[in-house]
Amino acid sequence: MPFPGVTIVFDQTAPAADSSLDARLAARLRAGDGTALDELFRRHAGTLLRVASALVDEDAEDVVQDVFVGLAIALRGYEERGTFGAWLRGVTVRTALARRRHHANRRETALE
Repeated sequence: MPFPGVTIVFDQTAPAADSSLDARLAARLRAGDGTALDELFRRHAGTLLRVASALVDEDAEDVVQDVFVGLAIALRGYEERGTFGAWLRGVTVRTALARRRHHANRRETALE
């Protein structure tokens, strides 16, 4: 995972999503504050892992890592029309589907 010492845990007691806090963290990340990325990871990684697992199963952790590694760049497309969490789940779905397509294409090529 992108953050040493941080383990994704399915924590049912995690605090409820706070969209105003997420928006502030996203703004800090855009401004270059790396601690904001750490906090966003802690807040959302478990949920994103569940989303990715539903789509790619064994590659779910890699998908979550890809999402967070590219988050600073992806934030350029975040227009704050909905909640940050919903947007981040959408990024995760698109990343997982791209990974699934990539694996399917590799299998087709290997069979040819």
